[in-house]
Amino acid sequence: PIFTHGRDAFIDVEDLLDASCFRYPLNKLIWECLRDFYSDGTDRVFDLPNLTTRVRKLKFEKSFNATDAKPHLRAILNFSVQLEDVRPNAEKLRKLRIASDLDGIHQQVRKKVRGLTGDEPLEEIISTSEAPILDYVQKLSGGNGTHQIAEGIDPWVDDIVENEPIENIGIPSPWA
Repeated sequence: PIFTHGRDAFIDVEDLLDASCFRYPLNKLIWECLRDFYSDGTDRVFDLPNLTTRVRKLKFEKSFNATDAKPHLRAILNFSVQLEDVRPNAEKLRKLRIASDLDGIHQQVRKKVRGLTGDEPLEEIISTSEAPILDYVQKLSGGNGTHQIAEGIDPWVDDIVENEPIENIGIPSPWA
């Protein structure tokens, strides 16, 4: 779709997608070529000659010379998608990537849970399952970790205690 719709389609999806959203290795390389092509702000359409140039620039020749590359590229070029459908399709790809990540996390958690002996405190048992998911959600939301709600309030409270509240609110006047 980005091949036919150009920069508008790329701008629509660049905040959602990265190479890890694609399972097929050739699609990952095509995405990297697209990113590199549009990184200079061009409004040109990304076509086969531009792809070839980017493949050489990014040193992906070996992967693109594979036997299945040409039919795959032909299929992509012949695949028609309306511009208004590009973002919803990208959202699906992103969700599938998240589902795949969660599947991997669940597999790791399953191994850890199966290794529990029963001697652990209940908090630790629950945390074994819960913490990796919470960490992943935190990473997705761009947060920088969990913290207590009152964390960092001490200096503010100290300032209130040390500096008595002002009785008169507003601009000081010489007639007050």
